[in-house]
Amino acid sequence: MAVDGVEIDCDALSIAHQSMPSSKLFNEDFLAWDAPHSYDIILGNPPYISKTNLASDQAAACKKIHVEAGLVNKEISNIWTAFVVKAAQLLTPHGVMAFVIPTELLQVKYAQEIRSYLLQSFNRVEIISFRKLAFETLEQDTVILIAHKEATEEGFYFTEVDSIEELSSAEVQLTKHEGAETAKWTSFILSSEELGLVKRLTEACRPISSYCTSVAGIVTAANNFFIVSQGTVEQYDLGGYVKPVIQKGMFVNGSVRYTDVNHE
Repeated sequence: MAVDGVEIDCDALSIAHQSMPSSKLFNEDFLAWDAPHSYDIILGNPPYISKTNLASDQAAACKKIHVEAGLVNKEISNIWTAFVVKAAQLLTPHGVMAFVIPTELLQVKYAQEIRSYLLQSFNRVEIISFRKLAFETLEQDTVILIAHKEATEEGFYFTEVDSIEELSSAEVQLTKHEGAETAKWTSFILSSEELGLVKRLTEACRPISSYCTSVAGIVTAANNFFIVSQGTVEQYDLGGYVKPVIQKGMFVNGSVRYTDVNHE
C-alpha cells in the first residue's frame, strides 16, 4: 500500500519518516500542496488557527479552496475548514476521509456551510464525540469526522464515547439520525426519544421573548472608570451622556419573581 504524507513541520516530518520509511513524505503546507493524484483514504489532524492569527498568504489559500469548492461563505473563520474541504476534493469517487477536528463543526455558525457541504459531498457522514477531552494537552474539545463517498448504509450517524480507548471496543454503536441538514449536530447527543420530548416542550411553551427582552451584558474592562454614581453624574452634569446600568447581576438577585400571579 502506497502512503503519501504532507507535513509543514520539519521535526514532525522526521518523526513520521522514522515510522514510515518507505512512504513518500512532503515537507509542504497542505493548503498549497499540489497533490500528484487522488486518494482512496485521507487521514488528517489539521491545525486549529483562527482567522485573526492567520498570515495573509494562509488566509488567501483558505479562501481559494473555499471558492473552488463552490462555498457561498468565502470568509475564513478557522484554518481547519479549508483542510477538510481540500481533502474532500482529493478523494477518489469511492474514497473515505477521517479527521480530528474541533467540536465547533457541530454547532457554530461559520461551520454551518461546512456541515451542509459534507452532507452533499458524501453518502455517509459519521461523527464520534467524546465526553472527556481526547487530547488533554490541547485543552480543546474535539470530534472524529469520518466521511464516505460511497456506502451501502447511507446517512448521518452520531455517537458519543468517554474516551479514545473506548473506540477499540466492538460495542461502540453509531446511531443514524434524520434532520442533519437543518439541525445543529450537537442535538444528536440526545436520543430520538429525548429530542422528541424537547420538541414537544418547545411547541407547548412560549419563548422567553414573550415575557421579557434579553440583551447581552456590557463588558467595560474598567468598571471603576466607566460606571459612575448618581453623585458624579450630577457633579459634572453628565445627564445627557449616561444610561442606567446594573453593574453586577448579584445586585438584583431575588428582585425579580415570576409566579402564578403573573398568569392571572
